[in-house]
Amino acid sequence: DRSPSRGLGDVYKRQIRRLLVGGAKPATVASATAPAASPLRFDALPLLPGTQAALAREFGYEMCSPVQQAAIPLGLAGYDLLARAQTGTGKTLAFLIPAVERIGRAREAPRAGHASVLILAPTRELAQQTAREAERLCAHLVPAVRVQAMIGGSPVERERTQLRRAGLGDVLVATPGRIADHLRTTPGFPALLGSVHTFVLDEVDQLLDGGFRVAVSRIVSALPAATERQTLLFSATLSDEIRAVARQAMRAGDATRIVDCVGAGAQDATAALLEQRYAFCAQQAELLPTLWRVVRGAQAKEMGKIIVFCPTARLTQLAARLAERTGACSTVIEIHSRKSQTARDKASAAFRDARSAVLFTSDVSARGVDYPDVALVVQVRSAMPRACTHLSLIHI
Repeated sequence: DRSPSRGLGDVYKRQIRRLLVGGAKPATVASATAPAASPLRFDALPLLPGTQAALAREFGYEMCSPVQQAAIPLGLAGYDLLARAQTGTGKTLAFLIPAVERIGRAREAPRAGHASVLILAPTRELAQQTAREAERLCAHLVPAVRVQAMIGGSPVERERTQLRRAGLGDVLVATPGRIADHLRTTPGFPALLGSVHTFVLDEVDQLLDGGFRVAVSRIVSALPAATERQTLLFSATLSDEIRAVARQAMRAGDATRIVDCVGAGAQDATAALLEQRYAFCAQQAELLPTLWRVVRGAQAKEMGKIIVFCPTARLTQLAARLAERTGACSTVIEIHSRKSQTARDKASAAFRDARSAVLFTSDVSARGVDYPDVALVVQVRSAMPRACTHLSLIHI
């Protein structure tokens, strides 16, 4: 039996069913937008001692966020999930906990060198961040669970050498392009995915926007059948295209649940909590001088860290170089697709650890990447259709 319920003991199943009774009872659509009757504590979940230790010691968490409260019990019960949740709401643990628990509770040890969990993320930065979170969650598990990241920009031959020596990790976090490349060019790689029992697509809308639909379809075709694995899809939106991916990847009928932790008006409610300003530039030549005034004004107030999002890698590079050479910003850091992966990793770590800096970045940092203590976010973009690109917008 390779069904997603394999490895769940009767006592454990009864504990999960009790969690799903009442407010958390599964339905075709479970909404987490209304206030819960009572917040769910992590220590009320029937988790392995190693998982509980990680949540307490590595993360310092006691209470579930709304998406975690809605998704984790359903995930532990073995349901496929299509979850709508905004970035920054704790969804990474919402899919990591059920995935890691299934490894720990399996009656049979994971097959050495074969992935048990495959997580796809739209950007290298998000994949690496998710892998770090998975390592923290697995830090206290016995026997040890090996986490591995595979991302574009890293030497593929080095990965092939590691595969020949040790195979894949138990938890594989990757970008779709790199997995699709290995499926196409690395002998024996498809067999290493033959034991995947949990498949996660994180930020599905961004995966599709990034042009990964074909790669995702190729990867789904290489995995065990949907009836033999659990599939967890998380997205900030639920478009028709995302539902089409869900139909391809997930089990049909009563085995699947939809969790909506956004709901109507949630985007507006979030925006209402933030002070927002706009600066329209009638001429392209006004764009950078206006940007410098905004950034300098924030630095004069010692606001701390600032992120400036630019629409393209080329403009990101130009803005960062000019900011350095003109002295418009004190500490300048840049991240975009023209940088090597090593340089992007160093820049990301430097900005995360900095007390005061300005990060110029393209959309590779736009979703799911966690930078603490950011006081100001500036978005530079064209405000009009392509026919009117002379009119630009700075969203502060």
